[in-house]
Amino acid sequence: SAKLGEFVTLRKGKKPGRLAERIWPSAVPYIDIEAFEAGNIRRYADPDSSNLVEPGEILIVWDGARCGLTGKVSMSGALGSTLAAIKPLLVYPDYLLYYLKFCYEAINSNPRGSGIPHVDPEIFWNLEVPFPGRAASNRRKGGRPPGPRECGAGAAGEGAGDPEAVPAVGAREGSHDIGLATPQDQEN
Repeated sequence: SAKLGEFVTLRKGKKPGRLAERIWPSAVPYIDIEAFEAGNIRRYADPDSSNLVEPGEILIVWDGARCGLTGKVSMSGALGSTLAAIKPLLVYPDYLLYYLKFCYEAINSNPRGSGIPHVDPEIFWNLEVPFPGRAASNRRKGGRPPGPRECGAGAAGEGAGDPEAVPAVGAREGSHDIGLATPQDQEN
């Protein structure tokens, strides 16, 4: 296992220089929570003053009541100011995504801030992400990630999630451990 902060990078969204409800020739969709979850584009942004994302990138709601909610973005666009893009290094994105979904309750129920809740960076960056070997994974029911007490958020992870509700993480063919990617895999 390793702490999340040791093998991922994060880019926070920001408010672009120009943001409008009407599209213009160089505009890109503004990926806010509604666009992220439902694909409903309400506004457009100037790409030159935005942090851009591509389809398939892992996003997390960083600010707001649903902080900690993760998923993959379905379209290219400007990353909204309440979201962040997560890039895993040397780990399969889907493995990381399933693990973060599993830890949603631990992240969301322990926010930072008194007004608008935010992901607590101390909890987030210190999540202990397991890298089970093939044999260890096969001993778990359906190759699932660890149970709720093993979420890696320490006391914050107590009672978080339901291990039976966590999607199975399938093994990739090859000699490396489940969840770990080789540099060649990252290029694909």
